[in-house]
Amino acid sequence: MMRVTRVLSNLVVLCGAGIVSLLIVELGLRVLGIHYPSFYQVDVRRGYGLRPNTSGPYTREGHSWVEINAAGFRGTLPSQIPAKNILRIAVLGDSFTESLQVDLGQTWIQGLQRRLNSGNSCSLLSGGRKAELLNFGVGGYGTGQALLTWRHQALLFAPEIVILAVYPGNDFTDNEPGPRNDRPGFDLRPDGIIDQDDSFLTSAGFRLRTSIAGRFVDGLVTHSRFFQLVNEAKNRFVAFSRHTSG
Repeated sequence: MMRVTRVLSNLVVLCGAGIVSLLIVELGLRVLGIHYPSFYQVDVRRGYGLRPNTSGPYTREGHSWVEINAAGFRGTLPSQIPAKNILRIAVLGDSFTESLQVDLGQTWIQGLQRRLNSGNSCSLLSGGRKAELLNFGVGGYGTGQALLTWRHQALLFAPEIVILAVYPGNDFTDNEPGPRNDRPGFDLRPDGIIDQDDSFLTSAGFRLRTSIAGRFVDGLVTHSRFFQLVNEAKNRFVAFSRHTSG
């Protein structure tokens, strides 16, 4: 009995020491400003999307400060109905549009907005109207996911014009239906109807990410600098492995 008690006491001390160590590491990372936020989250419609109300540095390619608004796209949160003197333009696309690698002001979307508003050559901006471009790009998206973004997100902000930015290198192949666990697939029928394959919802990977355990881990990565560091190390290792194997 005494031996069992001693073992339990040692386990309690060990667990306590581990918790204290994690707290010290967590505090140290916060003091040093080391921050690797997870900018993406599971989305039952599109597979994944940008995580609302997330901000922090992006250092995987380049170095930038990224802010995701409460609606889940880059930039400050606009009113759902634009003012009368505003020409609102929604831009859909993949990582070239999302542009996490650069600060918001350096994205091509903001550059286009500045150019439109700096001259008087656009007939749509007569009478003192100003252009407002909203960035709905998400890295890795195909045109099918861009369509879902329009239906379930961009449409809510009542744009007058929609720009679909396409990268021919993979935006169309990303639509292909088939076994996958991170996104829906799409098939264009001869009659012009789009068939959407949502089998990703029943995949083991998606069910794991949406399970209690998966959401718990996601919460740790969202709120803990230590687990953000571990997650970033894992992501970089995976990216390095893919690069070397390719």
